[in-house]
Amino acid sequence: MESEINEFEGIEVLEWSCVSLAPEKNEEKTESVEKEVEKEKGDTSKGLTSNITDKAQKKSLYSEVLKGKEGGKRNGEKKERPSYSRYDHRRRNVVRLHYTGENIPDRDVVGKELLINSLWFTPLHIFALIHVSGSRDYDISFRNAAFLDMFWARYEEVKNNELWKDFVVIKISENSNRYITILFKTEAIPSLDISFWLRTRCKEVGNLKPIFDRNGFWNGGYNVAIKLYSTDKGLAHLPNFITIGNDRGFLFYPGQPKVCHKCGSGRHFGADCTKVCCARCGQVGHFARDCKKEIKCNLCGEEGHIY
Repeated sequence: MESEINEFEGIEVLEWSCVSLAPEKNEEKTESVEKEVEKEKGDTSKGLTSNITDKAQKKSLYSEVLKGKEGGKRNGEKKERPSYSRYDHRRRNVVRLHYTGENIPDRDVVGKELLINSLWFTPLHIFALIHVSGSRDYDISFRNAAFLDMFWARYEEVKNNELWKDFVVIKISENSNRYITILFKTEAIPSLDISFWLRTRCKEVGNLKPIFDRNGFWNGGYNVAIKLYSTDKGLAHLPNFITIGNDRGFLFYPGQPKVCHKCGSGRHFGADCTKVCCARCGQVGHFARDCKKEIKCNLCGEEGHIY
């Protein structure tokens, strides 16, 4: 034993400091952790209270808005509703008959009396007749734009009849696009003048495309896409003739009404017209030799010069 003890002489014995210091460090760590937890709790509680107050403020603001609306209603204030257009671009060639009388007629009565007997239409002209039982609206869908134009022309003749007095006609859709053909007996008419003539009478005019025959020769005519003006009575159609200077051309497209090129009547043609048309001013009722008005250009419509 003594020899073993002697072997350890001169060796410094170190105490294990972690045993005595560990509790102190643990206590410090515990205290710091507790402080951090308390801080987080405080922040969380503050955040919760702030969120609650924000929601309360939002809720109060929303309630104030509702109170304002209710107050406006109580005071008799009426908010204007947005006016949506009655035109539906998904539908084509559709008109609506709105009944304003007392006893709503059945769809069979409207189809038989109004469409067949009064307007002389058949299922070959009409694609669909839409009517919900109890409704005052009767939607008529035509198979093409030509039949829709035919409806407006025939309706103008019968709208004052006793059968139509309780019906109001409303335009639901309108196809004003046309692809027209223009033919002249001469090739000397500039295409720019033809385009100018169309722009004074159409809402939109495309590019003129020359018409070629099977052999590749130009026949002096043009094809062009246009958009007609719309009025309360329907479309404002183009005349059957186009006159530029002393040259007269032919203008036609599907659904175009045939009218007199002198007076514009649809009951006769120019060859049977008894009215006199002045070639100087373009007015009806006198000859050019008896005209006392200023000379007028038949292209631009201005006085003082000719084409």
